[in-house]
Amino acid sequence: MPPRAALRWSLWGKHDGWGRYGRPTGAKVYVMGMTHIDFGPFGEDGGPNIRNEFTLIDDTAIWKQILLHSG
Repeated sequence: MPPRAALRWSLWGKHDGWGRYGRPTGAKVYVMGMTHIDFGPFGEDGGPNIRNEFTLIDDTAIWKQILLHSG
């Protein structure tokens, strides 16, 4: 089985741009997510290549924070 990694991460941000969450509200949001990575064969530089990567974020929590801020 190839080497794999699983990461759980979080960050603070501000909803100040147009995108998947609609018009900017200025809401301070805490984003939680996880990333899984499968590494492939080693490259010419001797380091592993990323074969597959999957990232998931908690959209429901982000929407809730935006809606609580904007009313």
